[in-house]
Amino acid sequence: MPSLPSSCPVENCFAPDTDCSAGEMHLHNCPHWTGGAPDGEAEIVQPDEERFPWTGRPMGLVDLRFVASTSRPHLVGIAGPADAGKTTLLAMLFLAIYRGQPVFDGTFSGSYSLQGWENIANYMQLAPGDAVRFPPHTSRVGRVPGLLHLSITQENRRREMLLTDASGEWFSAWTVRAGSVPGRGVNST
Repeated sequence: MPSLPSSCPVENCFAPDTDCSAGEMHLHNCPHWTGGAPDGEAEIVQPDEERFPWTGRPMGLVDLRFVASTSRPHLVGIAGPADAGKTTLLAMLFLAIYRGQPVFDGTFSGSYSLQGWENIANYMQLAPGDAVRFPPHTSRVGRVPGLLHLSITQENRRREMLLTDASGEWFSAWTVRAGSVPGRGVNST
C-alpha cells in the first residue's frame, strides 16, 4: 500500500482530517487523492457516513465558512505584546466556561474548537499541591493565527464568536510597521 500524504494536495482541502473538498464520501474516489484508504477507514462504509467538517483544533481562515454559514460571527481580537498573557486569558475564559460561569452576558452553547480550548486550558488545571503553570509561549515560527470558536446564548439568541490566539511578536511587529511580513501574521523565521 502506498504511503499516505499528511494532507490532500488540493489547496483548502484538509483530508483526511475533514471531508474531501471535492465532495467525495471516500477519499479513494477523489481524483486528487494519491494515497490509499486512511487509517481507520473501513472497507465497507455506509452511504450516510460523513466526517465532521472540523477537527476540534484551533480554526484557520478557511474554517470560517462553517461558522459563518448560519450567522455573522463576532470577532474578538486578543492583542498585546509577547508574554502579556493573551493565551492565559483564553485559558482562564475556558476554565470559567468549564465551571459553568456565564460569559459575555450569556451561557456557553458549544464550540467547533473544543480541542483547541482544552489544549491551552490543560496547563492551568491544577490538582491539590500542584505548582501554578501557564500555557507555553505562542511562537511566531511554524504556525498561523488560530481562532477559537464559542457559541453563546443570550436571551434565547445564539451568537457565534471567534477569539484570536496569535503570537505577540506579530502584534509588536505590526505596531512598528503594519506592512511587515510578521505584522501580517504569516510564518516567518
